[in-house]
Amino acid sequence: KRGRFAIEVQTFKRQLVAKALAESEGVAVEAARRLGIRASYIFRLMQSLGMNGAGPAAGVNSPATGGEA
Repeated sequence: KRGRFAIEVQTFKRQLVAKALAESEGVAVEAARRLGIRASYIFRLMQSLGMNGAGPAAGVNSPATGGEA
C-alpha cells in the first residue's frame, strides 16, 4: 500500500508534466525542454504516471512524426 506522501508526489508530477505538455502543444520533447529534463526521461516518467498514450487524444504528439500522431 502506498502512503499519502507517495500519492501526493505522483499527483504533483502528473500535473507538472500535463501542464508542460499543454504549454508545448502536446510535444513531449518540447515539454521536457521546458522542464529542464531529458526527452528520454519524460517518456519514462509519463509511462510510470500512466500518461503513455500517443496522439492528440492522449495529449502527446510523437516527435518522430513531426508532431502528428
